[in-house]
Amino acid sequence: MGKIIQIKVQKGGLGKSFITATLGHLLAMVENKVLILSTDSQNSIYDIFTKEKEEKIGSKGLIDSILNSKSNTIELRENLYFVPLELGKKFTNKVLEKIPGFLKSLRTKYDYILIDSTPSLELDEIFLKNSDQIIVPAIGDKLAVNGIVNIIKQNPKKIAAIVFNKYTNTRVNKAYYKEMKELCDSSGVFMPEPIKCLSYIAELVERGETIWEVSSKKVIETQDIFKEILKRIY
Repeated sequence: MGKIIQIKVQKGGLGKSFITATLGHLLAMVENKVLILSTDSQNSIYDIFTKEKEEKIGSKGLIDSILNSKSNTIELRENLYFVPLELGKKFTNKVLEKIPGFLKSLRTKYDYILIDSTPSLELDEIFLKNSDQIIVPAIGDKLAVNGIVNIIKQNPKKIAAIVFNKYTNTRVNKAYYKEMKELCDSSGVFMPEPIKCLSYIAELVERGETIWEVSSKKVIETQDIFKEILKRIY
């Protein structure tokens, strides 16, 4: 049975789609069949994997998949598939009721299902309840620290990793990382080295490439961080 991992956030701007895409591609490269589901209508996952500017996402996506018990997938890379969220469609009560059964069916078809989630309370709770593990992106600010405290209190056993993203070598970022790391260590939660804010990674996104598709020394440290996260979900 496939494992469901939710990339859980309490606000936007934390780099959840980058973390989801990078981990999903790594899982697919080590011979897993991987599906990424987006509950975010921006569908940033698709943008990360393609340099095409025109819209390639059709009118049928996640909500249609849930309602009709099928998968409207886009193949991103070998063994890696994506179900976008349709623009203008909403998660009605009927859709919400069908999510658990839909996820259960996906477990029989994929080794890993990654949820690129949005902080919509009711929707987030449904995916959380049906996920095996969660990965929590964080950045260096007071709201992020408070959010991490709440997540650890509520879901300590499900947390695979808390990932400090967009790290800059400033006094403020160092202080917040240290505070979060001490909090995680005291709670028995894994927190790897921070992912640095690199202009080179932004360049890769513009080119539609991931860190696994280049040989530059600039991304070795970031690659190693994701390999450590991989060990926590395997």
